[in-house]
Amino acid sequence: MKYLLYALLGLFVVVAIAVIIITGGSQCPRKIYLRDENGNIITPQSIVPYSPRQTCGLSGCHDYEKIVKGYHFTQGWGEKVKAADKDIYPWLLSYGNYGGRWCPTAPDFHWLSPLKISSPLEYDLTSFSFAANCGVCHPGGNTMEHDRQGHRYDVYLKEHPEMAADPTNGDYYQSKWDKTGVIEADCLMCHLKGYNFKIRWAQIQNLNFKWASTAAAHLGEVIGTVKSGQTPIVRYNPRLFDAKGKVFLNLTRKVDDKICIGCHKFSDWKKRGVTWSAQHDIHLKKGMHCIDCHRAGMLAPDPKIRGKEEHQFAKGDDPGVWVRNDLDNTLTCKTCHAQGLKRIYMWGHKLILGKCFAKLDCTVCHIPQRACQAALIQDSTVFNKNTGIPESKRVWTYYGEEGKYYNYYKDLLSYLPDQPVHFWQPELCIYKDKIYPINRTHTIWLGLKTPGKPGIMQISMHKLWEIWQEHYKEGKYPELNKIKDDNNDGYPEINTPAERTTIIKAVKAFLKDKGVDLDKGEVVLVEDNLVYTDGTHYKILPKTSYESSPYASAFKLSHDVVPREMTRGYRSCKECHSPKSEFFYRPVLVKLWDANGKLQWEPQYKQLGYTKEQVERLTHLKIPTWKRRLHRWWNAWHEFWSG
Repeated sequence: MKYLLYALLGLFVVVAIAVIIITGGSQCPRKIYLRDENGNIITPQSIVPYSPRQTCGLSGCHDYEKIVKGYHFTQGWGEKVKAADKDIYPWLLSYGNYGGRWCPTAPDFHWLSPLKISSPLEYDLTSFSFAANCGVCHPGGNTMEHDRQGHRYDVYLKEHPEMAADPTNGDYYQSKWDKTGVIEADCLMCHLKGYNFKIRWAQIQNLNFKWASTAAAHLGEVIGTVKSGQTPIVRYNPRLFDAKGKVFLNLTRKVDDKICIGCHKFSDWKKRGVTWSAQHDIHLKKGMHCIDCHRAGMLAPDPKIRGKEEHQFAKGDDPGVWVRNDLDNTLTCKTCHAQGLKRIYMWGHKLILGKCFAKLDCTVCHIPQRACQAALIQDSTVFNKNTGIPESKRVWTYYGEEGKYYNYYKDLLSYLPDQPVHFWQPELCIYKDKIYPINRTHTIWLGLKTPGKPGIMQISMHKLWEIWQEHYKEGKYPELNKIKDDNNDGYPEINTPAERTTIIKAVKAFLKDKGVDLDKGEVVLVEDNLVYTDGTHYKILPKTSYESSPYASAFKLSHDVVPREMTRGYRSCKECHSPKSEFFYRPVLVKLWDANGKLQWEPQYKQLGYTKEQVERLTHLKIPTWKRRLHRWWNAWHEFWSG
């Protein structure tokens, strides 16, 4: 009996050590002291917000400085930008949202102004307006806490109040950091059950930066807004505090999927469409969660991440997303399935698919469609009169996968996971010598071309919005009335020589009226990879086969993985190798509207680099009898073992 107790005790110690190793060595206590930004303990009578840095980052708890090195916090800042990329994208300062190519789909979204603004054409988002617009999803810390020279925003502005009046400063111009405070890395945003994103959104939009965490975590009521010129105060809920002044927090190490989707749906909707529900994804249907694949810390499968505890997450390789490319493919299908997980063996795929297996990524067959709308076209030239869109956002017009207009903003806000609004089949493109399902976006936008420089600078959407406001409300730039709806879909498009000439002249006139010196640059209209200098003359930009332009993203698909019985080719090889095959003959968009307002499409095989003769051979391919029988046997074997 004594030895049995020793054995059980030893087993308990081993398990405890294993748990410590796997979880990173610490588990948050259920009750903790809340502390303010000066390190003072919060009491029920306190009126200041709690500080995540001081509360979660105390000595002996979490390494706050290490955690905020994760790419969710840096948003790409700190990554060295290649000179060749900077040449193509003149506004490029990083490879993430903070200073990246665009946020999040294509040119003529917003970009981060340089630290030293030398021209009005460089001015767009400052670090302050970036925080006010992007801080809802950005978890805080790093770029939301310290400026590009390492100073804490609020402290530095109090010491140098003149910075807020300096129009050449990209961090402080027209900012109120001294009143809003900074947005520290909010641990509870992901790790507190019941955290309220809507409250966080409202607080940040009201410029209550440092109060947002307190309100969204339901720790107390925030009264007053910085936006209204007030100094907010907190009324803490006294029932949360015990006799020692500690607060109970329902913390979780395993982050809920709703937390991930709560942020990612706002960017991914345009790019890929968002469903991520058990109804459409076999992984979720089997009870898996986001973090089961996108692992971090000691649980990460790849040594680039495992054990570094910097809150980096395993990620794939997306041609449209450049942040931390050094961590690409720390997550792939084969991370799990190459080892026969769930009886999925790669050798069986190789035997049956043969050469196809070498040319196709897993997702080609396992993501044959998506279950809600995504943007195929983004038009950033005309003003959309749809009253269902906020006026400040009507300078963007979206067209779905069939090239038909859709109200992106309405769809996004009304989307329900169990009620998909649309089904679409992704385009197939070659990326890094393999075929992938991709959403290849098309764009039309206005830029500035400087002689002798390879890249094209964006014309700020703030300025384009002003042009259309002055046109409709003050009657300026009457030539804009020439832009018509040629395809009768209810929304105008620029598709004729006269309309191209009109928009270019109007933008030039507007910039001249505002006293903007183009410095020998010329306004251009960029339509996919065609750069128009006037109505008819254009230059062709080089591009890859998987993109419509170097200024328009292509996004791989990796979610909505269907079960095997719904995969492409499950029933028969003829799903691809037949004269009616959508794999080869699906129409894909290759050029925007012609003079009659019609989009121009061509068979998918041309985008994949096949000739008509090659495709005819492939679609009349005779599959050996032994392979067809093996295919049926393989499916039957899987169905037997899966029940």
